[in-house]
This record gives sequence, C-alpha cells and structure tokens, in this order.
Amino acid sequence: MGKNKAREKKEFRKAERAAAASSKDIQRDQNILKRKASSQGDLVSFNAIHYLEQSDVENLDAIRRSLIEKIRTVERVNEHFQRDLRSVNSGLNSNRIKYALVVRIRNRSD
Repeated sequence: MGKNKAREKKEFRKAERAAAASSKDIQRDQNILKRKASSQGDLVSFNAIHYLEQSDVENLDAIRRSLIEKIRTVERVNEHFQRDLRSVNSGLNSNRIKYALVVRIRNRSD
C-alpha cells in the first residue's frame, strides 16, 4: 500500500510540473501574439501621403505587401529557432551553447 501511494504522489508531482511548464509555454505564446498585434501599425494609403499616379501607388503597395510577408517569414523562422534553442539549452550546458553562438555570430560578421 505504501509503495502505491508513493508512486501516485510521484506521478502527481510529475504531472504538476508538466502542467506548469505547459502553462508557461501557453503564456509565452500569448505574449508573443500580443506583441505582434501591438506592433502592427495602421497602413496608410500612399495616396493620402503623396500625390502619385495610380500605377506608382499600386507598385508601392505591392512592394510593401512583399516586404511585410518577408518580415513575417523571418519572424516565424526566428521563433522556431529560438524554441529549438531553448529545448537544446535545457538539456545541455547552456554556457557552452552561448559561447558557440557568440563565436558563430562573430565569424559571420567578419
């Protein structure tokens, strides 16, 4: 009887830790979405700012849409990279990982 209670207690604590980690992940994702929503500015029409011909306005709008999509793509890739890096850091010596990243970033900038 004592072993079963101890096992149940251990499993319960394990489930509590998993739930806490899950809620932290959910909260982090919600915060990311809030930051994205607050960073989205209202797009102003180029007609309202400049006296341009319609073809120029359409070209500028197409460029803006393309840039916004590229930025979103980079943000998604960055989020995946950060998430993967966090999971790797949790299992390894994080100082070693940080040093490797710093060295790699320095090598790229040279």
